[in-house]
Amino acid sequence: MRGRTKRADRKPGHRWLGLALALALLPGWAGAATFNLVAAKGTVTLPDASQPGGTVDVPVWGYALDPGAGNPVTVTLPGPVLEVPAGDTSLTINLRNELPEAVSIAIPGLPGGLAPEFVTDSQGRRRVKSFAATAAPGQTVTYTWTNLRPGTFLYASGTRPDYQIPMGLYGALVVHDASGAPYSGVSVLKEALVVYSSIDPALNQAVDGGTFGTAAYPTVERLQPRFFLVNGKPYSAADPTAPVLTPERPIRDGEPTLLRFVNAGATTVVPTLVGGELRVLAEDAFPYPYPYTQYNVFLPPQKTADAVFTPQGAGSYPLFDARLGLTNNLDRNGGAQVYLEVVPNNPPAAAADTYTTDEDAPLTVAAAQGVLANDADPDGDPITAVLVDAPANGTVTLNADGSFTYTPNADFNGTDTFTYQADDGLLQSAVTTVTITVNAVNDAPVLAAIGDKAVDENVTLTFSVSATDVDTGDTASTESVTLTATGLPTGATFVQDAGGPPFTGTFTW
Repeated sequence: MRGRTKRADRKPGHRWLGLALALALLPGWAGAATFNLVAAKGTVTLPDASQPGGTVDVPVWGYALDPGAGNPVTVTLPGPVLEVPAGDTSLTINLRNELPEAVSIAIPGLPGGLAPEFVTDSQGRRRVKSFAATAAPGQTVTYTWTNLRPGTFLYASGTRPDYQIPMGLYGALVVHDASGAPYSGVSVLKEALVVYSSIDPALNQAVDGGTFGTAAYPTVERLQPRFFLVNGKPYSAADPTAPVLTPERPIRDGEPTLLRFVNAGATTVVPTLVGGELRVLAEDAFPYPYPYTQYNVFLPPQKTADAVFTPQGAGSYPLFDARLGLTNNLDRNGGAQVYLEVVPNNPPAAAADTYTTDEDAPLTVAAAQGVLANDADPDGDPITAVLVDAPANGTVTLNADGSFTYTPNADFNGTDTFTYQADDGLLQSAVTTVTITVNAVNDAPVLAAIGDKAVDENVTLTFSVSATDVDTGDTASTESVTLTATGLPTGATFVQDAGGPPFTGTFTW
């Protein structure tokens, strides 16, 4: 599927693929994520060779980000991606209902949020009507989950899930660990959601038209999915926007990419990768103690799984449902198949840098003027700076964003260098030199200490004084000598020997 996925926060170390799944995180409070959703009607257009125009419009019910009462609502299949920022421990969803019957939200596998509602049937039996508190038409209900754990979850209607979920009331929830990683100890560079679902047009038309539960369509036992979707769309070879997992930043050769699988459909799917392997990490947001590698994932209804795909070469990798949900209303070469497009990875290009500071003056450079300011990655991937060789005449602290602090050794002036590489997460640039010119500063000479002296009355005391000039290349001369004698005893005089070694300084008796 071609499109774009928006992400609330881009954590270091991974990037989202664009999969036509709109994500929007609304402002919450510290340690909590809050989303405002609305349940409403919509329509999807599906490829159908049996129809005169080659397509068919099917009514759906779904979730959307709530624009506020009275504003137009655009329903998407699946619903918006809800991503909880790293470190947040609770989730709140405010659901407003624009549908003609009660709906709700439940998240299988995530403790909390459930408040079952019951009804008594004609035989006096207490039956579950909804797994969560319902929002009646026109009503808004708040759902809260605490003690979140990292992983991939399905959120869907907990009210009459037998037909409300197939109608389109479902979406994906993503929770990262405190560091921003998918799971503790798992490092990836990109992430993608792959949400499976299906549509039986007859069911959707019956529910939307108010005839479900009648002789026209009495129960979901008659459910016969005709369209099999990936991220809300079936594959169509004739459609130039057919679902191809091509991200805003394409998958690079060798780049670990986390695939978050979600099955919101009514039947089991088996995502199967051709030409590659999947390292399966977790099931229903429970990490495996020992991840395993295979080329497919068994995914029953309402199941989630997380697997890492690391391509070993550029190309197009098919990902299809091995249960063969590969038709569009019985027309073959459709359904639940997508392609992972992998392009070659090119190394970053880094250019040399020059800076200037004064002797004994530390140099602090911000990222905007740092070593990466004139570097770039030809693939558009983010880059970081990695120190290779430290300077010989000072110290440097180089940060990943290219900012740095250089401190020259005491009294050093001249040229100093250090080297670094730009890194895109997989490949590095050539080793690049940063040159720092340290300007000389004229330091005052240092006069050597003169010890205490003893002299007899009317006897001349002769002694020498010396000074050291720390500036390399400075030459003292007799013309530059400055001598001041103060505090002499009464009647004493001080005479400089013109033949003595020259110095600059102040002499105090």
